[in-house]
Amino acid sequence: MKDYDLKDNYYCYNGSIVLKNKFDIKDKKLLDSVEKDITGSILLLLQSKNFHKKEKYLIEYEYDEFIEKLSYFITELNIIHPFREGNGRVIREYFRILLERKNLFVDYSDKEKYLEAMIESPYNMNKLKQFLNNNLKKY
Repeated sequence: MKDYDLKDNYYCYNGSIVLKNKFDIKDKKLLDSVEKDITGSILLLLQSKNFHKKEKYLIEYEYDEFIEKLSYFITELNIIHPFREGNGRVIREYFRILLERKNLFVDYSDKEKYLEAMIESPYNMNKLKQFLNNNLKKY
């Protein structure tokens, strides 16, 4: 979790950098641990629901259509944005698992371009498609 610069931030408990949360956990280490557990549980749930089963896990698509569909699903999950923290981690991990089925992985070393593409993707997926085209690698 990113540490926030301002104590007494509206989103944090008074005098701390701990985000207000539904569990009312005020200890940063405990909250980090709980968020990690919840993120893992959500990933398992996504896997068990076969989120992309209808799309046959994107395996059968040719490369250009694969990039198009992958960009679309990444964008949709990003738009849903169900958590205050951890959305990006869940998206990256879920698609890491999905991409393994095609023996692919995403190189996220150019974090700035990735973040820029994700921010713009709800309005225009071109940068995300370009990022994926440039950063999808074979195992």
